[in-house]
Amino acid sequence: MDELFTGISNYLNRLAGASAEPAGGSAAALSGAMGAALLEMACNLTVGRPKFTAVAAELLAARDQAGQRRAELLGLAKADPQAFAAVMAAYRLPKLPDSQQRRQAIQLALTEAARVQVQVARACAAVIQLAEEIASRVNPTTLGDLAAGVHLANAGAQAAQLNVAINLKLVNDEPLTQPLRTELAEALVDLARTRQHVLDMVAGNIANSE
Repeated sequence: MDELFTGISNYLNRLAGASAEPAGGSAAALSGAMGAALLEMACNLTVGRPKFTAVAAELLAARDQAGQRRAELLGLAKADPQAFAAVMAAYRLPKLPDSQQRRQAIQLALTEAARVQVQVARACAAVIQLAEEIASRVNPTTLGDLAAGVHLANAGAQAAQLNVAINLKLVNDEPLTQPLRTELAEALVDLARTRQHVLDMVAGNIANSE
């Protein structure tokens, strides 16, 4: 356990440092990954118990989906600092009187950085959607953790949405930006309703158990 927290502490120390890598984009992805891991935990604490035999196959499939999202988001947490480094490299290109190549490099790098965050938002939204699908099936004792996972995934999605807006504001090429804006909007179109539905289900279960 100490070794586990040493790794987390090292990451947080880097996040807190004077370098801009890693930063909010990486943290957004990691938040979503933690949310996905909590869904996996809810499934693991349900499957194998006789009372939940009827939903075991469904929850095993859901656990695998959550694991895939966790791996995806962890990869994006690593990819985001690389995307930011590419943006900084583009800004460091020589400033010539008519440096079209430099401007184009900056625009492309910012677009790719935004693309990573669109993927983060999409994956986080998928975690929340999965939570809605399993909330009525998992062991009720895990619902607090499931709700925590939803909050973490939602935080990741909201932070990613902000990061996309910040990056694309600096890109004045509509053919580059519009597909990303559309993809982001589609990924988040029902996010608030889904999140609230899960949380209402959890709250209702808690109230009924009192």
